[in-house]
Amino acid sequence: MQPTVLQRFSSGVGAAAGIAVNAQPYSAQTLRALAIAIRELQPSAIFITGDITNFGDEESFEFAAREIEKLRAETSNARVLAIPGNHDTLTERAAAIEKDKRAGAWLVRRLGLFNPEVGILRRMARRVAGKEPETIIRLALHRQLTANPKLPFLAAYGTHIAPSYGIVDPAEPIPIDMPWGRAFVFLFNSNVQDTFMANEGRIGAQGYNDLHDGLTRRDRADELRASLKIALLHHHPISAPQGLDPAIERLYNWMEDGPLLLQYLNREGFSLVLHGHQHVPFVCSVNYRDTEEAPLHIVAAGSATQAGEKASFNVIDILNPFQMRVRRYDYQLTSFVQAPEPSPRRLSIRAPSSIRLTPANEPEIAEDGALRNLILATEEDAANEFELLEHRVTITPNQRYVADYRRKGIVRSKDGEDGPLFVITGSPAMEWNDMNLAATTDGGKKAYIVLILDSPTRKVLRVLPRPVKLKVGETFDVTLHFEWQATPAEPNDFDGFNFMNMRYPIGKFVYRVEYPWKAAQVCLLEYVLQKRINTECVTPPEDIDAKGQRLTIEITKPKPVVYLMFFGDKVRHQFWTA
Repeated sequence: MQPTVLQRFSSGVGAAAGIAVNAQPYSAQTLRALAIAIRELQPSAIFITGDITNFGDEESFEFAAREIEKLRAETSNARVLAIPGNHDTLTERAAAIEKDKRAGAWLVRRLGLFNPEVGILRRMARRVAGKEPETIIRLALHRQLTANPKLPFLAAYGTHIAPSYGIVDPAEPIPIDMPWGRAFVFLFNSNVQDTFMANEGRIGAQGYNDLHDGLTRRDRADELRASLKIALLHHHPISAPQGLDPAIERLYNWMEDGPLLLQYLNREGFSLVLHGHQHVPFVCSVNYRDTEEAPLHIVAAGSATQAGEKASFNVIDILNPFQMRVRRYDYQLTSFVQAPEPSPRRLSIRAPSSIRLTPANEPEIAEDGALRNLILATEEDAANEFELLEHRVTITPNQRYVADYRRKGIVRSKDGEDGPLFVITGSPAMEWNDMNLAATTDGGKKAYIVLILDSPTRKVLRVLPRPVKLKVGETFDVTLHFEWQATPAEPNDFDGFNFMNMRYPIGKFVYRVEYPWKAAQVCLLEYVLQKRINTECVTPPEDIDAKGQRLTIEITKPKPVVYLMFFGDKVRHQFWTA
């Protein structure tokens, strides 16, 4: 990461010999652009997939720890998790080879006569060790005798990185709280070979036993089954799909047990594998199971701090317990910008059929489909914090849903410049031009609608209170009017709102509805993670006008769940009263 003594020496020796040393150079300007991007994006967690240093020397680790802390300080309170890469082991491996008398070590030393990079690394090891008796290599060798056996050749890493950014042990997954539940991150060390470069990668028997231990402990087994599980490792378990690996690449740069690891993680219900090593960003999915369960998604990182315009990083938005989105950001001259298609990518966490109100062994009802559409059709509003969400609805005798949705809040990040996000779902299909769309400000002035997506049962748009964009820290108060025509087969006798897609807590939610019948029962249901929670049903008083009713629900600081309201003229499903 930093041009350290070792890197400067290797560059000097290489230049004198006419040799280019193959190590990704650190760029101060790219790192600065990364800090600015993190300040704007405000991630909840930062994952570092190894190769934190070029050579694994203590000077680089000290520098890296300082820079990582500076990046973390750009966030409100992000959790930083890191795992080591093979480059983070090189100094200690080189030092060990200098001391090793076995034939294999002798062969590697002789290889330095023919391979410039091996030779330069050996000379670095000898130079630093010979110049100062108590150098980093001697200290590293000394500590290696008592180091964690799960982290071979990583004593310096264990000293400077692991204590603050995650102990690498899949037996102890690290929890990260989501608004609707938890994610568990399993940290792997894939640098367990005793080869010189540890280029291939392997989890090994100990790693699998640690993982099995972490998954089966009685005190957390039930919670793990209902949580999002993420694996963080350095080496690529599957090669980049957009290129061809030459024979030499397959000889020494493939993860030995990569397919086995993917099969195991897929079977155990993991959703994500995040890795580095190849420095080639890509997203792909695998599914080794004979079910419709969601596949295992592999997201490869680029290099966020390397010099040049090939620097990149990924942003993973966990939209709700059922789906996520991956966006790639590329460095372009002065800043990181979101890459065009195929970024962003929407990925499933759980099978769509798991989103339902009824038990899996019973026939689906119409509300199951409506709930699925409401959740899977969501978009994340991570840019705005809402003081008030107010929905005023009138349902006409011919089942037309006439609504005014109000959003009052403040812009928290740059993505909110075009106004607050509105996601409207319904059925049957409606044409955009038939919905009588209009928008106003709190003063009754015209507001401006920006169409983002127009699909038959989903409309996504933003409402801007004036012709020019908003600024971070600016408040807004806008109302969107729209209408949606239902049918007797799918009446408007229930409604739903998805708050899992709101990043910031909501101050207050108010729902007012008028409908032309007398409700047999009114139910408010909270739904998250394949279960219903806190179902409340009441029977309306007998003295209410039989021709219609008005219903008002006010919730202060609503939960980040899906709220469903049922107010039909008969109790059609026993489920509602459960």
